Amino acid sequence: MLWNYLVKQLSTAKWRDIRFCSTRFIRVNRSQNASNYASSNKEKYITHFQITNNVPNNVLLYSCNKSKAMILISFFGLTQFFFWSVMAEFAYTKFKDIPAQENDNSVAWWRKINFGANKFRYSFLFVSVLFGGVLLYMTCLYPLRTVTQIWLLKGGEMIKLVTYAPFAMKRSIMIPLEKVSCNQARNGPGTQIYMKVKNKPMYFVLDKASGKFYDGQLFDYTVGMKRALK
Repeated sequence: MLWNYLVKQLSTAKWRDIRFCSTRFIRVNRSQNASNYASSNKEKYITHFQITNNVPNNVLLYSCNKSKAMILISFFGLTQFFFWSVMAEFAYTKFKDIPAQENDNSVAWWRKINFGANKFRYSFLFVSVLFGGVLLYMTCLYPLRTVTQIWLLKGGEMIKLVTYAPFAMKRSIMIPLEKVSCNQARNGPGTQIYMKVKNKPMYFVLDKASGKFYDGQLFDYTVGMKRALK
């Protein structure tokens, strides 16, 4: 009886130690895995407080090359304006006021319309000039709102915004960082980012598909932030 009692106690203590060791081993492994996961993703999750915009030198944040497209757009607008100007001059000088014979039933109805009358001639002249002018204005405005480079200037308080001009020329403007707001995120859906600048009409356009972000995180926490512009 005594021998059986001793064997039972020893076996119970042995299994208790095994369960304790296995539980402790599992807890240690879980804590090590959690620490390894946190250390491996330390650089992946970066907060705003870990990024500073106080850069010692000028930093290029974004660039996009569309010189060929801007040249083609400018030539298209110029040729369209020339074409519609010729059409307007033709309508003003070549349309003759020749009254049609309205009582002649043998003539089709559309032949009875006097397109040389002043109301038709000046209407066609106005529409031609307006259409050509609108096309020229749009082809000049689009390059001015297409961003080719964004620089974060030394100190992080100002940015240098470089846009195109007609025929792929370039112009640059200095803007305080607090006056810039982006409505779309860099990693969000869509292929374009619309950037609003205070006291500037319309939006500036950044092309995510053909453009390149050199420092995406710095862009997100400086230029790419959405601000309330008052």
